[in-house]
Amino acid sequence: MSDHDETRSIQEAHVVVRGRVQGVSFRWALQRYATGEGVVGWVRNLPDGSVEAVIQGPTDRVQRVVDWMRKGPPGAWVSALDEEWSEISQPASAFEIVGSIAIESEAVGTAGTSGRPRMRLWRSWQWQVR
Repeated sequence: MSDHDETRSIQEAHVVVRGRVQGVSFRWALQRYATGEGVVGWVRNLPDGSVEAVIQGPTDRVQRVVDWMRKGPPGAWVSALDEEWSEISQPASAFEIVGSIAIESEAVGTAGTSGRPRMRLWRSWQWQVR
């Protein structure tokens, strides 16, 4: 397949991997691998311990990245991978590690707090491999 043929079939994959995928440099390794494959998108941690990514580019390159995510970097253990393919919704310009979604819990019994968990979206911090 020529580069011209590849660019005609640009797709987006939305992927969530579960297992031991946080604390093992999964996001950093994915960013390096995806950048090497020439695809763009983002990756972040989710509060349930999974990792979520959106990968955009030529279908065969995106598929290679999704296939890599089935195993992940050394130290990772992937128990499940969910993927959903579509046309590109919001074009990205690089592959970035973005802020994670975190659950922040308030201490019970502390003055002025309810003790209920509250959701907070961390700012989108971005790192790029140079």
